[in-house]
Amino acid sequence: MDKLIQWFKNLQKHKADTGVDMGNRNIKVIKLSENSGKLVLDDLFMLDLSESNDQYPENTNAHQKLKAAIEVNGLQGAKISAAVGGSHVNVIDLRLPEMPKEELELVIQKNLEDVVGASLSNVTYDYQVIKNTSQTENILVRVYYSELDYVIEKVEMLKSANLKPVSFEVSHLAILEMLKLNNYIKNENAYIVVDFGETVTNSALIYKNQVISSFSTPVAFGSINKEMREQMDCDYITAEQAKPYLNKEVKIENKSVEEIVDQTYLKILEGTQEAIDYYLHQDIEAKVSEIFITGGGAVYGTAKETLEEHYEIPVTHVNPFRNIETLRPDADPELAVKIQQLAPFMATAVGLAVAGGDK
Repeated sequence: MDKLIQWFKNLQKHKADTGVDMGNRNIKVIKLSENSGKLVLDDLFMLDLSESNDQYPENTNAHQKLKAAIEVNGLQGAKISAAVGGSHVNVIDLRLPEMPKEELELVIQKNLEDVVGASLSNVTYDYQVIKNTSQTENILVRVYYSELDYVIEKVEMLKSANLKPVSFEVSHLAILEMLKLNNYIKNENAYIVVDFGETVTNSALIYKNQVISSFSTPVAFGSINKEMREQMDCDYITAEQAKPYLNKEVKIENKSVEEIVDQTYLKILEGTQEAIDYYLHQDIEAKVSEIFITGGGAVYGTAKETLEEHYEIPVTHVNPFRNIETLRPDADPELAVKIQQLAPFMATAVGLAVAGGDK
């Protein structure tokens, strides 16, 4: 634990300690600090943009809701690291021989221009050099890029909420930092992580503490709401009430609704299995030893049991607070319940709070 605290202190010199995971439906915020040799949870909340909003998802009212929530929680002026993920981030994987940094950056720019088909003035990008992932001597270069207008829009939204954005991170890289923080992964092993979100299902292959492959698929738990709105002519919140059926917590009398929920959930699992099948056939020197599942969608259905049975690989529901002191001695007892309820949603936000660097 001492090494963990020192790692956190070193990062703190140049980083934000508040993570803001801006999903399409939920905005998750978490603030961490160090106290007496322990990582401590200072604050957390989740803002559901669909709540009391009959115009969701066409009008999220995110700017006003986030500003109000930041004020209520006393986080005005906080330096934050935010996540960019899902369909808003694209990835190019390049296998290249080792070369000087200046030459490498020119190669990256040329490849990115070819993919984008236009000037790079309209995108923002960063890259990671990953070595020793296979038998070849080439390096893997992962280039992450997003539309500049999208990032500017998010920066302005955060600033208008009286926050100070320090960095933007890719969501699955933030989840990787959360897994490291909580000692879920070992350097020599390979893992798969699946983040079941509202509008996208993100997944990644981790090897030697690095993300070496990743995917985002557009079929996610919000797809249930979308299909029900289109086929049953209901609003978003009414559609939401059908999801607990996947846990056998409610009984659906309408066979059409039951069929929509079952078929959409099957599509989510099929997309997840396609990604996992791809990862399992990658040229790495270790077998996948564990599959991690996170995200609000992880609380529904039988993904853990289904994936374990199909792949004969252990599947773990991740606790993003495993190495964090979440309750102070004088804490409200209801806070423990709140933390337990929000934990599945907070994997990315925890990673952002720990590793959001000053870019």
